[in-house]
Amino acid sequence: MYKKTAKFVVLDFETKSIRMKRLNFVFLIFLLSVSLFGQEKEKKSKRNTEVGLNITNTLAGFFNSGGSGLSKDPYLFSLKFGSSKGAARFATNFNTQSRSEFLINGTRNIEESAFFVRGGYEFRKPIDKRFTIYYGIDGTVEYQFEKVDFSSFGSGSIITENNTFGVGGGPVLGIQFQLMKRIALTTEASIYGVVNNRKESLDEGRGSPPVDNNSTGFKIAPLIPSSLYLIMIF
Repeated sequence: MYKKTAKFVVLDFETKSIRMKRLNFVFLIFLLSVSLFGQEKEKKSKRNTEVGLNITNTLAGFFNSGGSGLSKDPYLFSLKFGSSKGAARFATNFNTQSRSEFLINGTRNIEESAFFVRGGYEFRKPIDKRFTIYYGIDGTVEYQFEKVDFSSFGSGSIITENNTFGVGGGPVLGIQFQLMKRIALTTEASIYGVVNNRKESLDEGRGSPPVDNNSTGFKIAPLIPSSLYLIMIF
């Protein structure tokens, strides 16, 4: 009975892995398409490289406004290749950390990591010398990992792992303000739909094999203009 159940879990996980590989392939084709489309639209325009930095929490901390939890935008760095008519756009962020907690009945070691990336294309409509409205579409990839190792005095250890991988995308709308020739500020709103595949594993030790649980879900994540990006134009 146990062997049949384990075989079913393995086959189910392999099927979902194949589906996620197909989603990755579709995402790569999408990025290639929007990049080629952007190049065709901008052949007759002067192209610029724009490097952006999310400075929301920096400003909040400077003005003593508790900036550690204000922005829900997960992207820290942005990169755009384009002109006054449009641009191919990319953004990313990642973090990793580990910590140990000493409890009355044992110790708990925690490892966490996350990676976010998006890419797409935006169209630009200048409304005066300083303000430009832009709109477009993005594809997104998300990955999050968490591992908790709880060691109890005299009772061995219990290890739990959570892996979440997501692929999605959606429309984006923003505004750019030109401070000077090569420096600008931008803020934007987006609505991303993301398909998530989540794998949970529990290892209680004692010679028993880990128990795995796999699930697939979908979320819609609207984001209001809550972040401010400082853009440097080259």
